[in-house]
Amino acid sequence: MCPCPACSQFGIDGLKATGIQGFSNRATHNLWTLLDEARQLEIHLGDGSYHAWYTRHLNNSIYLSLIEKTLAETTKSSL
Repeated sequence: MCPCPACSQFGIDGLKATGIQGFSNRATHNLWTLLDEARQLEIHLGDGSYHAWYTRHLNNSIYLSLIEKTLAETTKSSL
């Protein structure tokens, strides 16, 4: 279901592959995911919807509490 170029072309088998092919597919997937996350952050920070977005986006993630603590500290610092 991932729309990155590696997954679109080779699927899960491409990510599981060994050697340079598997490495390249995983690197492509990871870079695409990182760049997509950065794009999403820019959009939601820019239009003021970050707070509503991140709670949905990270609702089942171990990172949710980290983001919430960071935002709470940032809010305290800016007062």
